[in-house]
Amino acid sequence: MRHTSAEDYLHRVVAFIETGLAADEPALVFAPRPNLDLLRDGLNGSGEHVTLLDAADIARNPARIIPAARQFVAAQGTRRIRVVGEPIWAGRSDASVREAVRHEALVNVLFADIAADVLCPYDEAGLEAAVIADACRTHPYLLEHGTLQPSPDFADPLSVLSATDELPEPPSHAETLIFGHADLSTVRDFVTDRANGISADRMQDLVLAVNEAASNTIDHTDGPGLLRTWRDDDTVIFEVSDRGRIPSVRRAGRVAPTPHEPRGRGLWIINQLCDLVELRSNSTGTVLRIHVTVQ
Repeated sequence: MRHTSAEDYLHRVVAFIETGLAADEPALVFAPRPNLDLLRDGLNGSGEHVTLLDAADIARNPARIIPAARQFVAAQGTRRIRVVGEPIWAGRSDASVREAVRHEALVNVLFADIAADVLCPYDEAGLEAAVIADACRTHPYLLEHGTLQPSPDFADPLSVLSATDELPEPPSHAETLIFGHADLSTVRDFVTDRANGISADRMQDLVLAVNEAASNTIDHTDGPGLLRTWRDDDTVIFEVSDRGRIPSVRRAGRVAPTPHEPRGRGLWIINQLCDLVELRSNSTGTVLRIHVTVQ
């Protein structure tokens, strides 16, 4: 759904939610804080079965969105649900937009078995034309002037993912550490020494996340691994790369591991701890890029 004003947004999103509520379909909404405030007022007490979540939390790392939605689904039993999702809003970084586009493509694959109607609002006035064009490529249907119609630009989700499989090269000033089986303590020290400005709690999260990524390299490849770090404005970035390959990479870290699964927890933990995670894995190797905002 493309909208051009707060009034347009409010009218159409509330209508979508209330139509679902009338059919006993609970709603999950994640949106930026100003839009959440609009919706609370617009629902005017009819939102008892509406769960409102701040997109700055749940969608900050787009890899968290599908697991959160599936958890909501599980809590509703057999009822059909409605989801309003805004993974992209004005001011998001290029890396965040890139991952949000990948998320939107993956919804068509990883959410296909869910009985749900999903509405994704896009602010035409506040977002770049390229973002709107990507939305038309990742959504099979568009809501135009109150009418649902097929998107003429919809692309196969795998082709969208392939188009964003290459990450930008790290800057030339990135610091580098080569690590092997005996070097996890060195990895942790490297992270601590180069993540200046991060609060103590966030430092713990970052060290644990990078340690998990390096442990995956040590456990699942012949090594060595390469750890690089740099800063981009108010964000510190650590990248772990190796020559291994992750099977089912598009699901990796987006499906909650069960207590009986021996593997799969590392990427899940990393996604929960970090502000943004970029994961790419193919025949040449794996790159995991972790972003944490300096606060």
